[in-house]
Amino acid sequence: MNRHPNDSLSTRTQRLVAVFLALFVCAPLADAHPGHSLSEATPAHLLTSPDHLAALVLIGAAMCLWAQLVNRRLPRRALQFAGSIAILSALVRFSLLP
Repeated sequence: MNRHPNDSLSTRTQRLVAVFLALFVCAPLADAHPGHSLSEATPAHLLTSPDHLAALVLIGAAMCLWAQLVNRRLPRRALQFAGSIAILSALVRFSLLP
């Protein structure tokens, strides 16, 4: 297969744009929460609030998308693993909410 030398740069640019668009689209969700410091919130609130679980999913998704921009294998796999764990843990916790 004959590939153009700029294909990889174009693909990386498209992925970078996708990451920033995803974060830009999700920004209003983060702004919807009134906010508080970690010392003001109880651990139960942090683990059961749908706002916090949604933020955890968004952070995990951003990590998975960001991993697509990393060329080295170990850091890319670490980002993919951490992002997947964040998403899965939030989904499991959300499914256990009363």
